Amino acid sequence: MFSFLSKYLYSRVERLINKKISNAEMKHYIIDLEIGKVEFWDNEVKSDLSPVILVHGLGAEGKYQWFTQLSTFKNRRVILLNLNYFGNTYPKKPMYEIKHQVQLLESLLFHLNLNKVNLLGASYGGLVSFEYARLNSGKIEKLVVIGSPIKFMTEEDLKKIISRFKVNALEDIFVPKDVKGLKRLWYIASGKKNIFPNFLLTVFVERMYQKNREEKYKVIQKLVENMEKYAKQEYHFDFPVLLLWGANDIAVPVEKARLLKRYLGDNCRLEVIQNGGHMVHLNKFKKSAKLLREFICE
Repeated sequence: MFSFLSKYLYSRVERLINKKISNAEMKHYIIDLEIGKVEFWDNEVKSDLSPVILVHGLGAEGKYQWFTQLSTFKNRRVILLNLNYFGNTYPKKPMYEIKHQVQLLESLLFHLNLNKVNLLGASYGGLVSFEYARLNSGKIEKLVVIGSPIKFMTEEDLKKIISRFKVNALEDIFVPKDVKGLKRLWYIASGKKNIFPNFLLTVFVERMYQKNREEKYKVIQKLVENMEKYAKQEYHFDFPVLLLWGANDIAVPVEKARLLKRYLGDNCRLEVIQNGGHMVHLNKFKKSAKLLREFICE
């Protein structure tokens, strides 16, 4: 009985998200590139305007993180991809580091013959986007980062997160293995507690987080191992940058955004949304959409 209810709720949510994708006229692709199998969605809008590329963070695959913003950018091509080990994207050889996610992004954009893009990255995807922009600055028109500290996350910060949520490692947070872990991740992402009873959420854990579980663990472990490297990395951009943050971000407090804003200088703009969580473009999607649309289209 409980299993049936959980499957029913999951199917309703899945239909809702797929309807959002369909309404945005996003076509689904899984292609084989030299780097491996790559999954993405593309609305294939024909336009002289630079397309928008959406890069997701840790946790669930891309469509669950960006579905609220797929129709935000009118008259522009929008592409949403899954990074290595998320959804049906799977490389031919082990590729767990940020540099490998950048290589994936480079391969896909080369395949699609895109020479100038607007890059939007959330959380972990923000660091992927920053590193892509550092290596391919001539291909970026504008850059948006949501809730990503880039070079201002310390080992002490990670210890505080791990201690606060009583887990052994960061991967225990972002790859939940049970409903308790899913509710914890939901709370971090939104700043709000999930009120659904546990029995309704078991299928969400199975369908959204169990695929490529060990590989995702390694992705997070490599991120932690290389944290000092990115703290020392220098970023100098001459294109506009928007930092979009939730005022109530538990994972990456807004103070980190202010540090990043001061570091990047005058061509960087910081927007803080009141009552927004870590994934502010999800839990405050209307306000986020307005700010994203204004920034990209101005």
